[in-house]
Amino acid sequence: MENRYIIVGLAIISVSSLFIIYGVLTNNDRVMGVSLSILVVGVVSTAVGITYREPLGEMLEHYIHDLDLFYSSILEDVGIVGSHKIKLCLEDRVIVFSERIIPCRNISVGVNMINRVPYIALPITNILDYISKVVGESSDVVDGFRKLFVDTSYLCREISLTKENNIISIELSKLSEKALEMMKTPVNVIRVYVLTLLVHHFRNDVEIVDEIVTAESYKIIAKILGE
Repeated sequence: MENRYIIVGLAIISVSSLFIIYGVLTNNDRVMGVSLSILVVGVVSTAVGITYREPLGEMLEHYIHDLDLFYSSILEDVGIVGSHKIKLCLEDRVIVFSERIIPCRNISVGVNMINRVPYIALPITNILDYISKVVGESSDVVDGFRKLFVDTSYLCREISLTKENNIISIELSKLSEKALEMMKTPVNVIRVYVLTLLVHHFRNDVEIVDEIVTAESYKIIAKILGE
């Protein structure tokens, strides 16, 4: 059991229920539609919290995969599908999907809005903990990527990394079939792990600048914030 997901799920259910009531009273179909989608996320988050077990060597992809279908639907309902911005906030321990870049301040897990910009935030605390166990406190970021993606998860066979000032480029080459399948989902567990490993190593917030996908490689260009 994971109490954090249960609490978050119940909070989302409560908020979405209020919006559903508002939508019924005002006869606003759009509000009701989005609220029902958010309600589903609350139910799923609560269920995940009740049934959650600490993962052993599976990179938590099952947790992210279970939520992926529901979050992709909400991304569409909220209007931030497609060219949405992605960043990982270290202090709040969340990965954030938003229509425009938003600051890592007062971010709440779930669906919310800040400065009139809608966003979805997913918790990554357990992912950070898992990465800490796998890569340790290595001073070599490339070695950390190799331990996680090559030696532990077998998602690729080659890693290349370049860094100029606060811009860093990571390319995973000779991807496995499992990696290619993971990349097809909106949440994209590989993207989550790349950003989380960068946050673990640099101890700063990170945001995606660009992503390049080919038949056998996946490159993420990211900005290390606060350097």
